[in-house]
Amino acid sequence: MDARLTDASRVGNANDLYAIIQQDPHVLERVDQLPFVDTPLHEAAAAGNALLSADLINLKPSFAKKLNCDGHSPLHLALLNGHLRIVQRLINSDPNLIRVKGKDNVTPLHIVVMMEEIERVRTFFIVCPKSIIDRTSREETVVHLAVKHQKFEAFKMLMQWIKEERQEWILKWKDEDGNTALHLAITTNQSQASSISFSIFRRWADINARNLEGHTALDIFERQPEEQQNIEISNLLKKASALRASDVRPVSSDGLPYVTRKLPRGTRDINLMVAILVVTATYQAGLTPPGGFWQDNYQPSKLTNTSTPTAGSEPPHKAGKVILDSKIYIVSQLFNTAAFVTAAIVIGIHLPILSRWSRLLGCSLLLLSFSYLLMPLSTSSNNFIVLVSLFVQFLSYTMTYIWIWYSRLRKSKIVKESA
Repeated sequence: MDARLTDASRVGNANDLYAIIQQDPHVLERVDQLPFVDTPLHEAAAAGNALLSADLINLKPSFAKKLNCDGHSPLHLALLNGHLRIVQRLINSDPNLIRVKGKDNVTPLHIVVMMEEIERVRTFFIVCPKSIIDRTSREETVVHLAVKHQKFEAFKMLMQWIKEERQEWILKWKDEDGNTALHLAITTNQSQASSISFSIFRRWADINARNLEGHTALDIFERQPEEQQNIEISNLLKKASALRASDVRPVSSDGLPYVTRKLPRGTRDINLMVAILVVTATYQAGLTPPGGFWQDNYQPSKLTNTSTPTAGSEPPHKAGKVILDSKIYIVSQLFNTAAFVTAAIVIGIHLPILSRWSRLLGCSLLLLSFSYLLMPLSTSSNNFIVLVSLFVQFLSYTMTYIWIWYSRLRKSKIVKESA
């Protein structure tokens, strides 16, 4: 790069910069053609020249994404040198600069986490939420880096943000050694980080996940010298029912949700068998209510006084309608519907979401449930009451069922894309 351009950028003299451009209008374009170079924006960002940086961002926006020979972008340099005004100008011009990967695939977000700049981390998440999924060359997430460098305040803020934004699936990711953030917290004896990790891992990740060496969190803890073992971490492991690798049953990646994946296979089989029996029995009960159906039409003549029915006389009715009293029928159908849909949901959450055939089975369960809803409407003499009472209850169960399947499908897609 032209030495005059370098000097003007370091000093922050805008007049000198524009004088050079007047003499050679293509000077910035020639710099832009180089794959790795310290552009004038790099020099200005490193020196803290905020006003000149603003001019350069406007003149050549592409400079902001370029890396120099050390693998740093202007935003990397501004952060490393503590020039926060330039940092703000850069992310205001393009929030995606937060995701520019430099040396070792380290992004500006990774830098602020390792520097424990809490407010800066929060700002980066707000302007570029997707930056949390970026990983280094060692497959480390921001959570890994916070634990590895023992930045507890940054780690705590990350956990809070992940929980608020429902991004807990990130905690399942492993680094190049197969370690989750929990493995690293145990390795570095960070009891506070371990405590927060356990509270979230118990619900969203596998506490007994194994790294590439085949060790669980409990294995890592027990391999430490006794004098280095942290009592708080030991209590947390016991409370969470952590297991050694030798005691963990192999679990296939079948896409089962956490609540059913923890169950032994025999228990899952029993749950499915009972749920199928309940669905079959309740569906059959809906088809054949107690007392059966009227087989003919009967409407008393208008000439006949029917205000006081005689003993043994039939009430007015139509063929195909239930004989059972309408109030009793409605109550029985409500309980029957609750049992049917609950059992259908139990079957649904036991199906592996990663299988296309399981998705078809889930759709068939929904269609079966809709057909079940239509049966009382064709057999009851008071369709309006039946429709309102059954629909309200059925809708709540159906929305729960759809939400379970949608959330599982979304998480499985995200994990597959990030793998």
